[in-house]
Amino acid sequence: MSFNKVQNPGGPFPGGLDRCRFSESLGWWLYAGGLAAAEIVVGYVDPVAGVLIHAGLLVVLLVHAAHAARRQRHLLYLVLTIAPLIRILSLAIPMVLISPSLTYLVTGLTVLVAAGPVVRVGGFTPGEIGLRWGFWPVQLLVGLSGIPVGIAEYYLLRSEPLVDALHWGEVLLPALVLLVCTGFVEEFVFRGMMFRAARRYASRWHALIYVNVVFAVLHITHLVPLDVFFVFLVGVYFTVVVVRTRSLFGVALAHGLANIMLYIVWPFFV
Repeated sequence: MSFNKVQNPGGPFPGGLDRCRFSESLGWWLYAGGLAAAEIVVGYVDPVAGVLIHAGLLVVLLVHAAHAARRQRHLLYLVLTIAPLIRILSLAIPMVLISPSLTYLVTGLTVLVAAGPVVRVGGFTPGEIGLRWGFWPVQLLVGLSGIPVGIAEYYLLRSEPLVDALHWGEVLLPALVLLVCTGFVEEFVFRGMMFRAARRYASRWHALIYVNVVFAVLHITHLVPLDVFFVFLVGVYFTVVVVRTRSLFGVALAHGLANIMLYIVWPFFV
């Protein structure tokens, strides 16, 4: 399946249609730039100031979505609100909860609850956002590709393990939390809802690049610029897989396994 561009039979700005598309596209990228700026402030300047910027973006996106004239614009801005919400939750919840696993759990479940109304407003069908099994051997193979992804990212981040020891009693619950609340939830949001919302208005290439830029900039707070680029490439790979297989489950498994290797398993082997 090729990533076809939006056709433009009438020249660069026929009847104002493409000028309008250009203006809206510029707005999308301004929001992406705002997210990146907020993440830079969180990671390199002051987390409180960064969260305030994210909160401002959240409010502006909600207002913009409420005033958007066309359904596609309304929907994309609404889905984009989940990006600053993820960062706000991830920084606010540790003040109350001690366990990192519980932080991931509460953040993931809250994001999933917030995504529910967006699915209803967008009129997404399960098949449209990849909630179908597809050909399971292919999904399993895609899922297993998350293991080398997680190992590679560990060498970029050198992350501390989420558990004290590598045995079932310590590992099982954190692994399930990472599998569901980072693997499935994040793929549902980015490769499911956000990509499909962008795709309703933009070309596949534009939607693919945009969604994965937003996904990647949320990793700026790891303070490893090369990791941001790595995550962008992984996100592109995941998106292409979802487009070709029409299923989220393989990439959700891959995403979850990558984080399990990154935060639980591989730190004990190096």
